[in-house]
Amino acid sequence: MVAKIKRLCKERNMTLKDLEDLLFPGVKGQIIGRWDENRPSVDRVKAVAEALGVTVDELLREDE
Repeated sequence: MVAKIKRLCKERNMTLKDLEDLLFPGVKGQIIGRWDENRPSVDRVKAVAEALGVTVDELLREDE
């Protein structure tokens, strides 16, 4: 999922850090970048999907 989020960020001319700063201001360190190891809450996944203009399903779906 992290690779897909990075790709979507790049398509929107932003970095993963930009997205993290937007969604989680004041939180230091990688948050989204560690999601392949530590599963995020549904609320955080939903926030990322909304910020990137995709559905949660699109975000979670395996690329074909």
